[in-house]
Amino acid sequence: MKEFSTEIWSAQIPDDWEGEEDEEGVVLYRPEGAGELQITVTEKEEGLVDDEDLEYFAAELIEAGHQQKIVRVGELQGLLFEYREEDTWWREWYLAYDELFFYVTYDCDFDARHEEIQFVQDILKSISVH
Repeated sequence: MKEFSTEIWSAQIPDDWEGEEDEEGVVLYRPEGAGELQITVTEKEEGLVDDEDLEYFAAELIEAGHQQKIVRVGELQGLLFEYREEDTWWREWYLAYDELFFYVTYDCDFDARHEEIQFVQDILKSISVH
């Protein structure tokens, strides 16, 4: 495992994974892998990110009838949605840590949906906010 770090957070990623950061967030992936893990973090101007905020950000998925799970992933907690859209499998997390909102997506080919999920879970559990 190796550390991937941003100004706000860091995570442990497998040695064969790579990460890229730009103004929109972070993309973590295995060059020959099945999918991409994208992480975007924003800070709430006043107060802590709460359940109402998470549901507001996830409103489109909720209105579309996608089932949500309440999850705790390491230091983060919030909502997880898993769904199929044509041949793509999506996992979307809407997570809170104090005043920070983490929007996390993982997408891959539907048939490959189980290949990297344990790596994705381990990466998310390892996130540490600075």
